[in-house]
Amino acid sequence: MNDHQTQFVGTWRLLDYSVVNLETGIASPVLGAHAQGHIMYTPEGWVSATLMTPNRAPNSTDRVARYALKEKLQVSGMNDLTEDERQFALPFLLAAFGYIAYCGKFDADATHVHHFISEAFFPAYVGTTATRAYSFEDDRLLLTAEAFGGRDQVLWQRIPPQDPSS
Repeated sequence: MNDHQTQFVGTWRLLDYSVVNLETGIASPVLGAHAQGHIMYTPEGWVSATLMTPNRAPNSTDRVARYALKEKLQVSGMNDLTEDERQFALPFLLAAFGYIAYCGKFDADATHVHHFISEAFFPAYVGTTATRAYSFEDDRLLLTAEAFGGRDQVLWQRIPPQDPSS
């Protein structure tokens, strides 16, 4: 592990996640004003990140019903769902729109950190590299990247190893 990677090692709490529109300069919260999340960098070179909208509507814990609905969706799509099945699926869809998670190896140089994503909530992320510019200030880490006409800004605060409230 190089010196650049070493400075990331630890657990970080999400303070803010917003996207700045590059045309207007207006920042919008991606997962709501009070998004929650953690990112962990290990000494072995792994990164794991989860971010979510808090207070998402609860969904069913009935695994049998979930798996049956998943099978039906895989075979016939949304068109053949009954109204009850649509209502059952809706909280899952809304929860998915408010959640980001991935893990994989990471590397860093003097200006960028690279997350080599091997598992992810969004299948399109698997096998990609998320490259972020970074800066440290005291116990805070700012990750930024430009894409789709915006600049993602993700601000993290290091959690001291002895902090039991996290």
